[in-house]
Amino acid sequence: MIEWTIERIAALLADGVSPDEIVVLAPFVSDALRFSFTQRMAQRGLPARSTAPPPLSEEPPAKTVLTLARLAFPEMGLLPEPFDVAQALSQAIADLDLIRANLLTQVVYRPDRRPLSAKPPFGTADNQSPIPNSQFPLTAFDQIEGDVRERISYQAGNRFDQLRAWLQNVQAGSAPPVIDHFFSRLFDEILAQPGFGFHGQPEAGEVIANLIDSARSFRRVAEQVPAVTSAGFPGVIELNRAYLETIEQEIMAAQYLRSWDGSSESAVLITPATTFLMSNRPVEYQFWLDAGSSGWWERIAQPLTHPYVLTADWEPGRLWTDADEVAGQRDRLSRLVLGLTRRCRKHVFIVNSEVGEQGYEQRGQLLIALQQMLRHLQQSPQNP
Repeated sequence: MIEWTIERIAALLADGVSPDEIVVLAPFVSDALRFSFTQRMAQRGLPARSTAPPPLSEEPPAKTVLTLARLAFPEMGLLPEPFDVAQALSQAIADLDLIRANLLTQVVYRPDRRPLSAKPPFGTADNQSPIPNSQFPLTAFDQIEGDVRERISYQAGNRFDQLRAWLQNVQAGSAPPVIDHFFSRLFDEILAQPGFGFHGQPEAGEVIANLIDSARSFRRVAEQVPAVTSAGFPGVIELNRAYLETIEQEIMAAQYLRSWDGSSESAVLITPATTFLMSNRPVEYQFWLDAGSSGWWERIAQPLTHPYVLTADWEPGRLWTDADEVAGQRDRLSRLVLGLTRRCRKHVFIVNSEVGEQGYEQRGQLLIALQQMLRHLQQSPQNP
């Protein structure tokens, strides 16, 4: 499905169509779909962008600095899992693959601060216990002995030591920095430098900028709320811990104004259908992916998206039945299709795959309606 779509997009671009006039729509744009589409477009040298980011805490650059913040402030008692540390190191250090990052984590990450010889196997439950005090949980690469150093490589080890020394200096400072200052300094002084993962990566910089904005806004509000457990207002450590716990619950917003500002970029857009509809922007060509998905007509199971809540003229005391649910879903599908077609100047490409991402056959109402329409057109006489 993706390959067919990209072939048609490439043909349109070769005919002189502007990338801004092409949009790829799906009921839900999962991480797998977004990654597969943008990666294959990049392999063909075709411009692509997305306005369907995952939660901010799940963006790889943001997850990296959040994990490093947990390491820099062990006194919060929020030390990360070993696998999260390995992923953060593979992102933070250039040319460090996940296999060597896992190996590096096994020998340098000691949250329990036991001697290296007594360290249990990587990934065991004992290895994941929280640190009982504020001792720094990372040991230096120089202390590693044997052929492990060569397997990890000295270049990656030296960069790890640079990162470790920076984090340890922050942890050993006289006063801990507030979390948004920590993010800003970490990105500017380490991660954006040559030899580290975010050097020359403007997309990572945008994600970190969003993270800094969210942390700053959170701090400015939370620092004015009196602490519950003690008199006065919360300190820096309490604010930092509260922010980390809040963002990992995916409460923070996933989209920011600077992400929408990038809409002027000349690139093919992949986005959820309802998101594109809300932008109210017409284009020449639309590609509807996963036409058989039930997501085209099923509403999101949240209270504020329930038609009963949003209907101002609902009769008091009347129960919401299955018939009402089906009627609401059909009305939603009708409005969605009508809104999308009114925002397409030339052609709509409807694409489907036999099975969806979950491995099940796709027989959604949009596909059924399209098949009924095609049969009706085939049986009807030609209009003069």
